[in-house]
Amino acid sequence: MGFFENIVDVCEKADMAQLGITEQVAELKVFSDSMVGNLFNKRGNKLSKALEMLDKQREADIKLLRQVSNSYLRHFAEHKRNAAILLLQSIDKYGKNIYQLNYSGQTTVLASLGEELQTETSLIDAVSVLNVKDVVDHMVEVNRKFDDIFVDRIRDKAENKTVFATEIIAKAKVAWVELEAYLNAYTVLNPSEELTFLIKTMNKFVDKYNQTINARVVKKDQSV
Repeated sequence: MGFFENIVDVCEKADMAQLGITEQVAELKVFSDSMVGNLFNKRGNKLSKALEMLDKQREADIKLLRQVSNSYLRHFAEHKRNAAILLLQSIDKYGKNIYQLNYSGQTTVLASLGEELQTETSLIDAVSVLNVKDVVDHMVEVNRKFDDIFVDRIRDKAENKTVFATEIIAKAKVAWVELEAYLNAYTVLNPSEELTFLIKTMNKFVDKYNQTINARVVKKDQSV
């Protein structure tokens, strides 16, 4: 369910009026908000407490990475200053308030950031220079655990969904298809860096959603 919410969120950060998507996004938001309210109207259970605890931990990790990096910007050693700049650039390209994103949005961003910090040579070196490898590893692991529980929560809720929820999902899918078709047409007629970035970001959420669906199918098949 977080998929539509993420799409609305990233669109609202763009210049919707200039791109001409205000009406399409507004329609999708109506259904997205209804879906979120229908699925997450009860947050007081143990699963929610686990999510809240993990969410606080990963937020603390990303804040710490930023704070440590900022503290080295004025360091006398040039290689440490450069490492700090590199880490901050890597973090900031996802936004300066990652921890203010919604649950699934933050999960996707931290997964991408964590993968970069653990696989790209220049970033691995920067992490080592600033001695924050343990923070990065902890953030990645906590984020993974959060994602596992979050997916289970959605599946458990979905098993009890009502006809009303099914209708909302169907309408949200139609709104999403219309928005996607419009953007694909617009990028041909009026290409721009902002539009390219918007579509690229949306595609990341599409990939994440597809990975989640595929993981559920595999898990279901294994349990049969």
